[in-house]
Amino acid sequence: MLECQLLLILVDEEVAYLLQQFINLMQYKKAGNLVLLVALVVSAFDFISANNKKVI
Repeated sequence: MLECQLLLILVDEEVAYLLQQFINLMQYKKAGNLVLLVALVVSAFDFISANNKKVI
């Protein structure tokens, strides 16, 4: 479990770094795509979590 948490922290830092770089370099289309991707992944995890709670 600890390994998963550490991996999520590292991924979170990488996504934040990429987003910051895209904005600083005025690559707004890439930044917008990254935000959309993060929103889709979070929505998918929320949907899966809700379905798992129904089963349990």
